[in-house]
Amino acid sequence: MSKKTPNRKNLPTGQGLIEFALVMPLLLLMIMAIIDFSRMFYIYSASSNATREAIRIGMTAPNDCDAIEQAAKSQFAFIPQEAYTVKITYDDGQTVKYNTCQADQTFSAGDRVLVDVRADFSPLTPLISNMFPKFTLHYDAARTIAYSGDDVPPVVPPPPSDPPTATPTPTSGPTATPTSTPKHGGPTATATVATTPSPTVPVPTAPPPTEPAPTVPPPTPSAAVSPLTECTIDNGNGTFKAYFGYQSANQTSVTIPAGADNGFSPDPADRGQPTSFQTGRTPYWPNAAFNTSFSGSSLVWTLKGGGQSNSATASADSCPCSQQVYIEKEWYDAEGNKLSSPPAGLSSSYVITAQSTLGTAICTYPTGSSTLSCTYSNRKSGSRPAGDDNGLWAPVGTTYTVTESGLSDGWVNFAGTGAFTSNIGGYCVNGRDGLAKKCTHVVKNSPPQLNVAFESGYPYRVSGRGNRDVFARVIVTSGGSPVGGVNITFVRHAYDGTSSTYTATTNTSGYACALLDTSQDFGEMINVTATKAGYQNGSVVGNTADGGSGGCP
Repeated sequence: MSKKTPNRKNLPTGQGLIEFALVMPLLLLMIMAIIDFSRMFYIYSASSNATREAIRIGMTAPNDCDAIEQAAKSQFAFIPQEAYTVKITYDDGQTVKYNTCQADQTFSAGDRVLVDVRADFSPLTPLISNMFPKFTLHYDAARTIAYSGDDVPPVVPPPPSDPPTATPTPTSGPTATPTSTPKHGGPTATATVATTPSPTVPVPTAPPPTEPAPTVPPPTPSAAVSPLTECTIDNGNGTFKAYFGYQSANQTSVTIPAGADNGFSPDPADRGQPTSFQTGRTPYWPNAAFNTSFSGSSLVWTLKGGGQSNSATASADSCPCSQQVYIEKEWYDAEGNKLSSPPAGLSSSYVITAQSTLGTAICTYPTGSSTLSCTYSNRKSGSRPAGDDNGLWAPVGTTYTVTESGLSDGWVNFAGTGAFTSNIGGYCVNGRDGLAKKCTHVVKNSPPQLNVAFESGYPYRVSGRGNRDVFARVIVTSGGSPVGGVNITFVRHAYDGTSSTYTATTNTSGYACALLDTSQDFGEMINVTATKAGYQNGSVVGNTADGGSGGCP
């Protein structure tokens, strides 16, 4: 009886299993990458939708902070709240007006609401997550606020147009004439069926041509629109530039075409002034509604509407366009950290004085107070006067000066004193109280400086002692007065490249002395550093000389 050997071609070899094991990691990596991409796309879409929905609410209800924020958050249904942020700010098109959303904020024509949405995304796919553990998807948008009052004008839909009609048309049907013929001849009798209308399928006909919709005239003012002269700038060549704005008491935007009801005198009547007027007041200079050049003689802008006629006049004697400078004070310690209050022992006579062509500012610390208090006094009459006493009025292009007196000994000013040119974007930082014309001028001071100097004849090498011993004596002052208790570090550098360090402390007269006794020959240079709490460090470098005398008294 023979035994059959199985055919090896029919036995499983395991090749497919090995191939699957090789391909499986790549397949899983691709699947996870697809999942990560889908997650990222979802988060990006949610951020985009959140920004769009929030900005829609903000355009018509800029004070409804909860509604704006909730409109954005509603789009992040499956994303944890800590993984995204929604920021709401406002500006006037150029400068930031509010950094946060508050229910009591007020807005003017041209103000915008800005929504910024940021969402964090962390990949799950190996390798990718190692290279990019987390990154932020960012989406923002800005829209002009649609109104500045409490009511949104209703939207009236246009009347529906009549649909086309189908008209049935009666027609005559065919005439049936049955004929009977006798078998044996004779006249033929003909019976005629009477004609009857046959029903037809209604056929739609094209609508008649429609008349073009009548043009709706723009809304005319029902209340006053008052022009405003913001300020003027002297161009220095015999001409001036006048900045104008307006105040509209109407509840919606109105139109006053350039001409008899919206024009300038003298001619030309049309000087680029607006013809569409938003409700409320336009921004102040430098963001005024518009500007125009003129000779300096009286230039009158007249607006008529709401049964009233109002005018604004600019001339060479009008209020000049000016920065309104507000003085503030900052103190810093020796490490450069800002202090929360003035230094101890500040003289009661300390005062900051600022002067411009239009006024003066006097700033002091009231008794018992750590807050600087300023009084502003501006000339408000005569030719080219200031408008009020809010800040120091400094006409654009002119110079104003800032000085201080009564500083404690040694304290130094490192910014904010001297002469400054009044100009948007200069040293004075614009945007105070949300207005570009108001700016903050900071006077900055740092602690007293330690001044170190070698006493005359020092440092020197002692003769007859192998030129190894050096006497070094220094005096430390600040603000012209000696300072005791200062830590002095002497570092002696020798010709052979080695060095040695010695320490000492100044006495009440500001002196410190040390015998630099080493085994190193011919010490060449001495570095001295002075330190004391509450002072800025001082230093000095000196070269040794032969044959001195005096030692350390």
